[in-house]
This record gives sequence, C-alpha cells and structure tokens, in this order.
Amino acid sequence: MDKRHKEKEEQITSEKTGKTCEAVRAGRNNFNFKTYKKMYKQVKKVNGTPITEAHETCKRFFVFVTVVGLLFAGAFTACDKDEDKKDEDKKVDEKVDENKKVHDEGVVINGVRWATINVGTPGTFVDKPEDWGMLYHWNSKIGWSTTDPRTSIPNGSSWTFSSSYTWQIANDPCPPGFRTPTEAEFLSLRAAGSELATVNGIVGRRYGSGTNSIFLPAVVSRNYQGGTLSDNTTRPRGTYWTSAEPDRNNTRYFVFYYDDTSNAPVVTGTTLSGSLINGFSCRCVAQE
Repeated sequence: MDKRHKEKEEQITSEKTGKTCEAVRAGRNNFNFKTYKKMYKQVKKVNGTPITEAHETCKRFFVFVTVVGLLFAGAFTACDKDEDKKDEDKKVDEKVDENKKVHDEGVVINGVRWATINVGTPGTFVDKPEDWGMLYHWNSKIGWSTTDPRTSIPNGSSWTFSSSYTWQIANDPCPPGFRTPTEAEFLSLRAAGSELATVNGIVGRRYGSGTNSIFLPAVVSRNYQGGTLSDNTTRPRGTYWTSAEPDRNNTRYFVFYYDDTSNAPVVTGTTLSGSLINGFSCRCVAQE
C-alpha cells in the first residue's frame, strides 16, 4: 500500500471515528448505556483499525459517560424500587383499613372475648365504640338504618321476617370469626358490673372494669309493627340480640335503659322476650 493511499484511508477512518464520538457526546444527556456501548464498538471497529492516540479522548469520554450512566442507572433503579415499596405500603395500608371493618381484637370479660364495636353493614364492624351501627331482625343479614326514612342493606328489602325460626350460622350478621352472643353470655357480661357512660356525646353503659371493659351505646330500635323508629331522646335504651332459640315468634334480647328525667338506670342489663321482627343492635363475641 503506497503512502498516499494509506493517508487517505486513515483520513476516512478518522472522519468516521470522529462522527461516532460526536454522536456519543450529543447523546450524553440521555445516559443510555446500550446506545453508548453500541457506539463505542463502532469506534473500535471502523475499517478494523484500532483507535489511535488521537482518539483516546473519545475513549476516555466513553468511560466517563459509562460510569456516570451506571451511577444514574443505579439511582434510577433505587428510585424505582423506592416507588414500588411505597406502592406496596399503600396497598397494605388500604388493606389494613378495609380489615378494620371485619376484625376487632376485642376484650375478654368473664372468659368471653367481646367485640368493642357494634355491627355496621352486614358482616362488618363500625369504626368507633360510640357508633350505633345498623339494626337487624333476629338472625338476619339485612341491615336497617337508625334514621328515617327507613333504608336497608341490601337495598329494597321488605320489613318482614324472612329467616328461619332455628338459629342459622349463615344468617348471622357478625363478621367472619365472630357470632351473636348467647343469652347466658350477655348475663355473664352484666355480672361483670357496669356504669353509666357517655362517649363523645353518646349515652350508653360500660360493662366490665379497667381495660377489660366494653361500651354499649344506647341505640334507637325499630318496632316490629312497620319498623317504626323509637325515640331515644328522653329515655335512652339499648337493645341487643341474643342467639337464643325463639319461642314461637319471640326470642330473647339484652336491654338496658334509663329513667325519663334523671337518666338514673332503671335496668342496668337484663334479657327480655320480644318479636323476631324488631330491629335491634348487634354486638358480637369471638368464635373461640
């Protein structure tokens, strides 16, 4: 190969190599490692000619960009993982929030673990001890509102008794892992002692003592004849279903109420017989 031909070939190689380096520099803001790698290979293989000393600057630049690109790639990966962790934490938090409606740690009173909150919509708990929740017929999963106009969940339900006259677990409005208490369990709760209590303006009774106690709010009720709402403003009264087997159309429920004027307790807690179609509250115990 004569000298003139060799110089021409080196000039072509130099031009191609220079253009490749310029492309690398032009793309430095993208920090695309695969692109730089491809470009660098092109620099090495132009006409099979090794990089000359004149092009070592391009080589060093590629090394610099590669290192910076890897650092940024690591940073981006870490950020992505951090975002993924936040998303997962959010999903867990949302799940915990949902579980609050179906789970309650409860407190043990006389050997029975009582839920600390009433049943809300069928199969769920309310958020706070003073929340009334919904009203239910005996052994029914249809919830009725504590205000008028009367509404139900499921919507459009009829105010008639549609359950069995024998207690059916499938019809228990309590959340999974809980059940409606027996009459004996309510009487055992009463035996633990109680006192008049008001929580955030809601009147009721606190049964048990210290940390082993629960608050039962005095919730309105609905009469079996047409679902008429009771007036709890002058005589606060709490009525809660038991799972006792009915005697014809009546069964046992737990009740406490106060005097019209002084709010002195008239009945601190007892069980009475009432129509299965009454709309009463539900407080659950754990299935242990």
